[in-house]
Amino acid sequence: MKRSFKTVLKNAKINYFKFHDLHSTFAIHLIMAGVDITTVKELLGHNDMKMTFRCAHLALALSVKAADILGNTLSKKITIQKLYNQAVNE
Repeated sequence: MKRSFKTVLKNAKINYFKFHDLHSTFAIHLIMAGVDITTVKELLGHNDMKMTFRCAHLALALSVKAADILGNTLSKKITIQKLYNQAVNE
């Protein structure tokens, strides 16, 4: 299997990629799809959540994105409230 994987990488002209990188890619795609980190931990077979976070380092970026989405949602509500107040006062 290892030789076949190396052959595929060579034919695809992909450098600096290890078989274990697929493990991280799997974790990252699960998290990006909205799967909770505990389920990802179980699917990866990790005993420790720290290892899962290391493997799925995009989790932090997704948390920041989630916070931005929440912030945008809240600011829209504030804008809607301002428009409502303006309409009532006119």
